Amino acid sequence: MKTAQIETFNNLIDIVISFDEDPDIAGSAATMLKMILIDYFFHTLTDESKNLQQVIKNMKLEGPITEKSSLLEVNTSDLQPLLDGESINDSLCGKIMLSPAYLKVAYPHHNPSFNKLPSEDKGELINAIKEKNDAIMKAFEKMQRDIDAAHNRKVLTLIALILKNVHMKTGLRLVKHDQNAESIIRGIFANCDAVFSASQGQLVDLNDESKIKDTIKAFFVIKKYSEIKEISELFKNELKRFTKRTQRVAQL
Repeated sequence: MKTAQIETFNNLIDIVISFDEDPDIAGSAATMLKMILIDYFFHTLTDESKNLQQVIKNMKLEGPITEKSSLLEVNTSDLQPLLDGESINDSLCGKIMLSPAYLKVAYPHHNPSFNKLPSEDKGELINAIKEKNDAIMKAFEKMQRDIDAAHNRKVLTLIALILKNVHMKTGLRLVKHDQNAESIIRGIFANCDAVFSASQGQLVDLNDESKIKDTIKAFFVIKKYSEIKEISELFKNELKRFTKRTQRVAQL
């Protein structure tokens, strides 16, 4: 079975924000959901099948999601009826994954009909539908937690999160300190206990080149000077990402 992979979408909030900025789809949560299904949740198969893209685009969505202008406004209780349906066949992913267009690309050596699949493939497909529905729900649950965090995140937490993400992306060794990380951050940046609101003053302080470099040298083992510039750009990109989240969430 060449099925859609079960993936995690931990940064769905960033994807949704980018869609909010797209004039072609902004203003309709239902349209955004279809695009996210095509571009993210089922992208491994929709990249190969224009017919599957059309199946998703032509799906009829009902319920609270049709009344929302952005997926940022959609909570899990709005989404649950779509994911559940009246049966697994009628669930959001059931409608997609039981369609001939999906079966044709997922099971290229079989007739694109669920009833004509071998019994073991039928069971596998039903499980895959359940898993995909669950993966979408978990992604929206994570997005809701990210929205809540963006409302309440302190500057200290933001800097620590940026450093964590930079570390995960680069794999750079961390400097061993007797002093704890919080004390180091507080010694470099101002107003660490303030909630991050992306105010001009906060952004000026957090984008200060000398402070960013001091932070990088304090936390990461640097072998070449050129690495400082590269990591500084990563730091700033992460800051931009969280700034965009904060500014957009403030509008909700």
